[in-house]
Amino acid sequence: MEDTKKATQSVDTANTDKKEENNAGKTFTQTDMDNLAGKIRSEEKAKNEQAIQEAVNSAIAEYERKAKLTQEEREKEARRKREAELKAI
Repeated sequence: MEDTKKATQSVDTANTDKKEENNAGKTFTQTDMDNLAGKIRSEEKAKNEQAIQEAVNSAIAEYERKAKLTQEEREKEARRKREAELKAI
């Protein structure tokens, strides 16, 4: 039983030493971190702006589609929508 513990401890120590060696070679300055954070923020901002633009375009298209409907078609669509909501409950 003790032999197993000693073997496990020596393996764990070897793995820890390798991890420390790998981490020791990577150091970042504050400027590096600021640049990385800025890059990530700008990428996220671009994604969000694109999603917002798509949502706006979709809403405009839906508004224009509904504007072209006759009163009868609007009532029909509203009825279908209400029925779908009732089925969901």
